[in-house]
Amino acid sequence: MRSNRRSILFMRLLLLLLLVAWSPASWWRGRGWGATAVGVNWGASSSSSHPLPPSVVVPGLLQANRVARVKLPDADPSVLASLAGSGIAVAIGVPNEMLRSLSSSKSAAVSWVHDNVTRYVSSTNGGSVRIEFIAVGDEAFLLSYGQTFQPHVVGAATNIQRALTAANLANTVKVIVPCSSDVYQSESNLPSKGHFRPDLNKTMIELLSFLDKHGSPFVVDIDPFLTFQQKKNLSLDFVLFQTNSHPLSDGPNKYRNHFDMSIDTLVSALSKVGYAEMDIIVGKIGWPTDGAMNATPAVAQMFMQGLVDHLQSKAGTPLRPKRPPRETYIFSLLDEDQRSIKTGNYERHWGIFTFDGQAKYNVDLGQGSKALASAHDVDYLAQKWCVVNNNKDISNVSGSASEACSTADCSALSPGGSCSGIGWPGNVSYAFNNYFQLHDQSADSCDFGGLGLITTVDPSGSIINRQSHLHIVSAHPNRRGNLALYQEYSSTTIHLPSFLLPLVAEAMGSHSPCASCKFLRRRCTPDCVFAPFFPPHELHKFAMVHRVFGASNVSKMLQDLPLHQRADAVSSLVYEANARMRDPVYGCVGAISYLQHQVSQLQMQLAVAQAEMLCIQMQRAQLMDADGMQYLMQSDLSAMARLTNYPSSSSNVPHEPLKRGNPWA
Repeated sequence: MRSNRRSILFMRLLLLLLLVAWSPASWWRGRGWGATAVGVNWGASSSSSHPLPPSVVVPGLLQANRVARVKLPDADPSVLASLAGSGIAVAIGVPNEMLRSLSSSKSAAVSWVHDNVTRYVSSTNGGSVRIEFIAVGDEAFLLSYGQTFQPHVVGAATNIQRALTAANLANTVKVIVPCSSDVYQSESNLPSKGHFRPDLNKTMIELLSFLDKHGSPFVVDIDPFLTFQQKKNLSLDFVLFQTNSHPLSDGPNKYRNHFDMSIDTLVSALSKVGYAEMDIIVGKIGWPTDGAMNATPAVAQMFMQGLVDHLQSKAGTPLRPKRPPRETYIFSLLDEDQRSIKTGNYERHWGIFTFDGQAKYNVDLGQGSKALASAHDVDYLAQKWCVVNNNKDISNVSGSASEACSTADCSALSPGGSCSGIGWPGNVSYAFNNYFQLHDQSADSCDFGGLGLITTVDPSGSIINRQSHLHIVSAHPNRRGNLALYQEYSSTTIHLPSFLLPLVAEAMGSHSPCASCKFLRRRCTPDCVFAPFFPPHELHKFAMVHRVFGASNVSKMLQDLPLHQRADAVSSLVYEANARMRDPVYGCVGAISYLQHQVSQLQMQLAVAQAEMLCIQMQRAQLMDADGMQYLMQSDLSAMARLTNYPSSSSNVPHEPLKRGNPWA
């Protein structure tokens, strides 16, 4: 009898546990504290002039690098079809422009769910798509949007939720609403004082009630780069997760990075309105690699590595110890050369990969300690470039360059950009070429009133000099090398990050020689130009730079640079050296291209000379008589020898070799 009672009691408890586990509110929370997942944002195809096909991105970038989660801005059928059967968790976005119709029409929401969710999660043809979230809107509460989208967000989310329930998908697909970090604020900059914007109080209460009812997390997009630009008192170390950054005290809590501060400011805001335990997802976070000061691959790698290490440590934040955000989506997978630059030219350079799928730096997206795999089987345009025609009067070419940049991507030319130091007229050629590639290399797109010239010889070069490192690229380049090794910043100052100061102290204050002096086996003097950037334990880093560029060349360049610019220059050198060591051909392309161009120029001069000689022969032939034939032919042979630079057997006329100047100087 007791045994039966125990069995009945056990079954009741088991049933109760199952009911709790499958209730909407516990679906998300039941996954266990401390579990951290990292995903990526994959932008819209309309944001790139030549987007990589989904058939390349999914196997070549996502699966090859073991990316487990991806967030999409919309329900692109070709993208969703490519994700079928991949096992990758997907968050589908609902564009802001659709919020009004989805909010006002339940049938519109039902149709949207059927067309963009149901048909993919239940598909048996090629496998189903693992859709976990529907992201309603894209930062629809931005202060700059005013009331454009705000009144329609909760209504659209509610109708989407009802449509999911009707389709029996509410337990597996959750509705989320991505919010920018400007929905909450703290006048004192202390996380404990965080609260939601006053103009959003009513809407936010409605939204939080909806999310809590259906067990959905709060999604916030964090932009540390923009915050760093706007807040002059915020140090780069603090944003980059550097361990020696100066902590911020907020009562008993100490903050050592901007990320934790932003999360806890949100936690405080949630607590003040009664939702202290609501889960948080970071929908977007990243660091650009071009188009602005401190937007470089080297700095981006430091930020990304610091972020991933922090998330994987499961340390959480002072207000939520050992409870980091459930998921974090890095922004973004690829560069987007048609993305709006309203907030800054760096907006087109968020990608971990270039827009043709080549990794800019290394970060753990799921592949572990392995280097990121780059895309293969990429279709490139022909090896053709559009440059300024130096044989024309280009004194008024600036107007044509501005016209080209009005539609083409010239963001790398902006102050602090990787090509900001190339000067005139190299920057004009850069603009012409990007416009040419944008329009698929059509002949008309390289006209510019006769000032453009199409060439099949790569004009970029890869030659280091003390002013610039220019690499003009085609729309789908085989290599992207527009990394400025040296840039003149006339109006902007870069401060040496404090995380380099201990290295300077170590190199200058100890008896241990720096890596360069160790490698070169020489005494390290207090004024050693390498010491601040190549500490003793980084021997391999200096060896790599020395092998590619030569210690004497690097030393001269650093001595010519102001102190506050040397750190960025060394970071660029290390990055470039690493790229060349991984692919030796990369470092030879420029030199080979330059020599090929010289040969091409010489061949052209030879052809012109031969044509002129033939014309002279034909003109003189009409005036010749039989008696003067031999003498004139002898004269023509001498003229040919002078023009073609080959000795004649019947004349010893001295000659000079053709000059070999740089055609782009």
